[in-house]
This record gives sequence, structure tokens and C-alpha cells, in this order.
Amino acid sequence: MSKKSFLLIVLGMIFLSCQTDKRVPFTIVGDVKNLNGTEVSLQQFGIVYDVATIENDQFSLSGNLISMEMCEVLFKGDGYRGKSGKIMRWARDLPIFVENGASYKLIANSEKDVLESNYQVQSNGAHQKIWSAYLHQVQQEKRLLAAKLQDFEAKSTAALKLNENHLYSSYLDSIRVYEDQLPRLTYKVYRKLMNQNPNTYASIYIASTAPDIAYDLPFYEGIYNRLDQEFKDHHYGKTLQKKLAEATKHKENELTKK
Repeated sequence: MSKKSFLLIVLGMIFLSCQTDKRVPFTIVGDVKNLNGTEVSLQQFGIVYDVATIENDQFSLSGNLISMEMCEVLFKGDGYRGKSGKIMRWARDLPIFVENGASYKLIANSEKDVLESNYQVQSNGAHQKIWSAYLHQVQQEKRLLAAKLQDFEAKSTAALKLNENHLYSSYLDSIRVYEDQLPRLTYKVYRKLMNQNPNTYASIYIASTAPDIAYDLPFYEGIYNRLDQEFKDHHYGKTLQKKLAEATKHKENELTKK
């Protein structure tokens, strides 16, 4: 175990020791196709609460978790064929929002669904429904973008066969544009949804884990300033505030050097 991993676990244990009054029973069941033999585990703040192996397309994981926080269902499997054609081991953690008394069912049809976040979580939890709506929006946008890519790839192939070099070059340019958009699509959708309503746990979770806070301080400062006190006082709100302060200080230091 690396020093960084050990430190994260220790910090997680310290945090959890301060949150014992917020623990609630949590269970999630899975209906997942073509994943028999895959290991799944239930984790929160780096602590593993339950482990199971998918059998007959089903699994169940339980634990006493901190409510109003994210947990993760971690999949670990063999046999994924990558673009290179090689069979590779794979792993993916899926965030789930813990709410007292809520039910959860995770549905997926393949490794690809899990790896590409094309899964569903059926739940009666109000905040998990918001989080699921965020994921659904991302999935929808990805499907639209993938369809455009497929269309231009077909057109470029046809143009190449007809020696239409100008059209072929034009289609290639379009393909590059859409391929460039794909890696940034998730956060583009997230930013739109955060901006529409920052006062949700889904919004402050995304904001507090965003990788681009330092590069777009005005946006994230605007999100934080619009938060109701309930969300500012939450763990995610405090994390966002801390990251904003660190980014601001770093920016001021860089300006001082110039």
C-alpha cells in the first residue's frame, strides 16, 4: 500500500469517527448482465464495508454508512477487450448518494455500460434521483455526439472511395472537432446543471471534486456564493470553499511573481 493510499484511509477513518451519529443502514442490489464472476465492493471514504461476487447476474451489498454523502460501488473484473484488442483487467467506481430509508437498485448490461457510465440506479431517494438525472443527461449528450461521429466517419469513408478529397478533408476536420469535445462533455453538462441549480447535493459534490477550479475561479466562486447555508455547511461545501481559497492564494502568488 502506498503512503498516499494509507494517508487517505487514515483521514477517512478520522472523518468517519466524527460522523457516527449520521450512520444509516444502506443496501444496494444489482441486476447486471454479462458480469458474472466480477467482484463488487461497497466503499465510503476509502473504507470497504462489504464485498461480493456477481452470480446469476445479481449482487447485494450492505453497510452502515454516513447519510447525505456519496459512497461508491467498485467493480473489478477480467476480460475487457480494449481498443488494442488485448484482454485487460478493469475497475470502475460508481458514486451513489446515501439517504436514510432509501432503496437502491443498480442496472447494467455489460462491462462497457459500467466503464462508460451507461448504467442506471433506481432509487426512491430524492437526492439520488437528482444525481441520476445528471448522469442521464451526460449519457444522452454522449449518445448524440457518438451518433454525429459515426455519421461523419461514414461520410468520410464514402468520400474517400469516390476520391472526393476536399469533402474527405472536411469530414476529417469535423471528426476531430467532435473527438476533441468528447473528453470534456461530462463537465460541460455538469457545469450547465450546476449553474441551473447549485443548491443540490449533486451540484456541490461535483463542484467540490471538479478538476478545473483553479482554471475557472469566477465560475466556481459564483456557484459557492449562490449556495444556501445548508449546503455551505456540508462537507462538500466546505471542501469547495477550501479549494477556492487555495486556488485564489495560488493565483495571487503567481501575480506577485510577475
